[in-house]
Amino acid sequence: MPLAVGNQWVYTYEQSGVAKNGRATSQRTEMIWKVVKAQPANGGVRATIEVSDGQGIMDRQEWESNPKGIFQVSSSLKRVPYSPPQPVIKFPVKEGSKHEWKGSGTLPINVFGTQNARSTVVGPQEVDTESGRVSAIAIETKSTFNASGKPGSTHSYAWFKPGVGLVRFTSRLAFGTTIASTSLKLKSSTIKQS
Repeated sequence: MPLAVGNQWVYTYEQSGVAKNGRATSQRTEMIWKVVKAQPANGGVRATIEVSDGQGIMDRQEWESNPKGIFQVSSSLKRVPYSPPQPVIKFPVKEGSKHEWKGSGTLPINVFGTQNARSTVVGPQEVDTESGRVSAIAIETKSTFNASGKPGSTHSYAWFKPGVGLVRFTSRLAFGTTIASTSLKLKSSTIKQS
């Protein structure tokens, strides 16, 4: 995932689901991820990515790419840290390899808490994006968490193309009576290598 300042990814973002009140919800918009800061860290680079919808900043995430893998370090506008940093991919990337994470940070329902996640490298797959089909490495992640005494879970797939970054993402969230599905499809990118 190239984390040089100025790198930008434009995604089509879709969300649908059933809210607490039983009503169906849906949203479709464009989302822009832009690297606004990058500095050396742990033999690699740590970068701040601002996420906007073109009208304002919705999220601020910190990511790190180093010889051990790619990690999400923090998220939310308040820069809530993941403790320890949450691995997205561990190096070397090998089909069938697994890694687990247990830690605290911003949960998928946007509150602070603890979470357990288990990820598997599915391997290379052809996947659809807004700019056509591409070959990318698929990572499957299943997670569980507890918030306000209620259990929740997510099941997601992230597809990374070396030298480009995240090209596709899908996730299904279940928490109480709330069920939601989200997806990102890469529309365009502006990349310079870090």
